[in-house]
Amino acid sequence: FNDGTIYNPSHFFGIFSAFDSDVVSDIELYKSSIPAEFGGRISSVLDVRGREGNSKKLQGSLGLGLLTSRFHLEGPLREGKTTFILGGRTTYSNWLFGFLPENSAYSGGGASFSDLNASLTHRVDEKNTIQAHAYWSRDDFSFDRDTTFRYSNANFSLKWRRTLSERTGFSAVAGYDRYSNTVDDSFNAVSSYSLSNDVNQAFAKLGFTSALGGRHTLTYGAGVIWYDLNPG
Repeated sequence: FNDGTIYNPSHFFGIFSAFDSDVVSDIELYKSSIPAEFGGRISSVLDVRGREGNSKKLQGSLGLGLLTSRFHLEGPLREGKTTFILGGRTTYSNWLFGFLPENSAYSGGGASFSDLNASLTHRVDEKNTIQAHAYWSRDDFSFDRDTTFRYSNANFSLKWRRTLSERTGFSAVAGYDRYSNTVDDSFNAVSSYSLSNDVNQAFAKLGFTSALGGRHTLTYGAGVIWYDLNPG
């Protein structure tokens, strides 16, 4: 997502996507022949790109539902130069669990999620653009009163795009990704526990795109990733 990695791309047991459609511009799915720029992925890649904010006027949207609500706001900070876009979602679905029978294995449980998106784009001149992206999400769920599962994603990236010539473009991006997963039980003080694991990574990428004429385009570059793993 915007050059970062989302380790768990779904909410609410897979019912909702981790990506807010209000802030997404395009999506590309690779099921095979995955380009080398994605770091040797062997299964599949879903490449999601966020939108730039409206450069002409301030606008937004608000959606209310039985399970979730969402909002987004976008507009210019400096007309013709700087734009922003914000988006967020949350759920209040725990009330549904109150309708379950008391003898159900899920009685007393609950599930909720939230996510936030923010993007800032600044056009330095006709050839140079700088973009900053931030993303955060969190899920909490429990099937009964004693054990709670939660996981969260957090991403930040800063990208510089430059047009070198009519045929060649350049981009440089650096960022930080974090995924954490926690299981805890505090219902019985004697047997309480909390187990967490997380993945932290910092990355930098340098890429070039050259049009060779006709239907052919050449992409090349380099990338580096630093991992910090906490197994539990």
